[in-house]
Amino acid sequence: MNPLLLYSITTNPFPLQASAAGKNPNIAQLTIVATNAAKNDVRLKAIIIKIPVGQGSEELTNDARHIGPVSPEDWKDPQIQTPKGFIQYTFMPKTGHSTLGSDESVNVVFNNIQVNTKTGTIEVEVTEGNDTCQPGNCPVLQLSVTKFPHEWGEVKFWVNPPVIPLGGNTTLNWSGPAGATYTIEYYTPQTGYVRIPKEGKTPLSNSGQEPSLMLQQGTVFTLNVRETIDGNTYQAQDQKSVNVSIPPPTIRTFEGFFRQDDEGSELILNWDTDAEKCKITGDPYWLTPTSLDNSYTVALSAKNPLRTRYALTAKNASGETTSTLIVVWKVARDCAIKSPAGVCLSPDGTRVYVVNQDDGTGRNGEVITADPSTLQPLCTPVKIAWHSFGIAVSPDGTRLYAANEISNSVTVLDASSDVLAPLSVVAAGWRPKFIAVRRDGKRIFVANINDGTLSVFSPTANRTNPLSPVGPPLPLGPTGINSISALAISPDGSRVYAGANGNNPFAIIVVDAETLQFVGGPVAVENNSAAIAVTSDNAYAIAAINKSILIYSTTAGENNPLRYIGRFSVPIEFSILGSSLDGSCIYALCQDTHGNSAWITVDLSSLKIIGDILNFGRLPAGIAISNDGTKMFVTTQTDGKLWALTPALSSGESGN
Repeated sequence: MNPLLLYSITTNPFPLQASAAGKNPNIAQLTIVATNAAKNDVRLKAIIIKIPVGQGSEELTNDARHIGPVSPEDWKDPQIQTPKGFIQYTFMPKTGHSTLGSDESVNVVFNNIQVNTKTGTIEVEVTEGNDTCQPGNCPVLQLSVTKFPHEWGEVKFWVNPPVIPLGGNTTLNWSGPAGATYTIEYYTPQTGYVRIPKEGKTPLSNSGQEPSLMLQQGTVFTLNVRETIDGNTYQAQDQKSVNVSIPPPTIRTFEGFFRQDDEGSELILNWDTDAEKCKITGDPYWLTPTSLDNSYTVALSAKNPLRTRYALTAKNASGETTSTLIVVWKVARDCAIKSPAGVCLSPDGTRVYVVNQDDGTGRNGEVITADPSTLQPLCTPVKIAWHSFGIAVSPDGTRLYAANEISNSVTVLDASSDVLAPLSVVAAGWRPKFIAVRRDGKRIFVANINDGTLSVFSPTANRTNPLSPVGPPLPLGPTGINSISALAISPDGSRVYAGANGNNPFAIIVVDAETLQFVGGPVAVENNSAAIAVTSDNAYAIAAINKSILIYSTTAGENNPLRYIGRFSVPIEFSILGSSLDGSCIYALCQDTHGNSAWITVDLSSLKIIGDILNFGRLPAGIAISNDGTKMFVTTQTDGKLWALTPALSSGESGN
């Protein structure tokens, strides 16, 4: 079995020289370097070094007690064993394994070696414990070290400069005793194997330099020294490395576009870099440095929804460079609806449901079903109570629930076919306006805005009586709370958040969605909560209050359900909130005193606006986002519009 790494051995002084008999021994240092020359990572579990001990020409020292081994960084002190005629050092990483990337190396050093008095060549045995072998069956190799005669002389070998820019030059320098033969060897992909001097050319002198070597990557130079004395040939090698300072990779282009068809939505990303490899947000694998043929496709779905950012990370030996595309939203189209209110999407994204508060008769409202692509009606609207507002769909898409604000009830519609059909009308509290369905579909929460209560229902299979009340309406909070201004349920279905108002200070109330018990006490806020949203990762609750968005952590604890994080403010009032499906930003609709709307996307990490500010519609009422994150719909009441928004990509931040 061959080792996965390349090994070299050097000595200081160079070359190694035998000690004089009867005198203090020569002290030497031995360094062994293991380098990963492959493109794939190599995992090491151990390196075992075995040094021959004795007084002969094939042993290094006759007294190993003074040797000072130095482990690589983050490796344990070596285990030492003394089999007959050897001393053995086992070096192991502290974590159990060490990963060497391409061109990375690890080295072990042995200090204070007392060299014995016999000239000759010794063999240092190295066992490579990588993760592809089992103990006792790992690669073994021999590294040769020659002891020259005592006081033979020292050879110096150096490069100047040792670090150069890409395409820069370096000079090799050497000097040593006369009479020896000196050769230099190196390899680069551009030149192949090089030997100085070439065969048949004038030998190198014992002192000289080889100037102006231009390099494109890090290169190892080997100086070979050889001399025959009294019929015995001595040879040794010394190595010096020149590191090439390669600039970080350049990302020449990074762009993308969306593609939608009957099979679903896709994001196509293209890029071109001079990197060795690349990585895209959400993909754990390293990719090729160029993808310009529309070959990299992100299939968007409920399990893999659209993110707010897609970053390209380009990597080479010098480091990494990133470029980011930000998803921004544009108005695609709109359609007129007399008095639109709440809006929601079927789970498969094929239908948009909108509450029209007045069908034109002044007596009834209706639910309109529209095609998400065209906003054209898909079937005849279904009559519901006049001036209804909130609407929600069951997770399986078979039922719709509409909150009838004026008639104090909830309408249940059968949505299992292409045509909506009314099932039943169920009594609720005083002016039910907002409605939310738990993720598992087993609980429906209705906010009764005029009596400050929460009606809770469980769905049944009975088409005549499709909702069963879970107890009487739940009063939200202490005495003085008499109104609810906003309602949201966490995406994991564990908690319900309500904006509560009354004679006491305004507050956000948190309720356990299963037990219907309060989670901690009311969280005081300075004014009426116009809207509440919870990020898709359940980490943050966001409240729109006057001209500010307040951000709270939801992981503060049972007795303190919300911990204030910060706020984002604008000159006009917030009214509608939605969360991106990756939980990184909030979509907010604001309105000025004249009812004019502005759409912004707020990054939660920086509390800054990203993308464009969109101005459309007047008096925003509802927002709905598809499960794959590629479709968004907004209703505005004063101008009577349903708006469809579509995603686009914008260049974001770049850097090293």
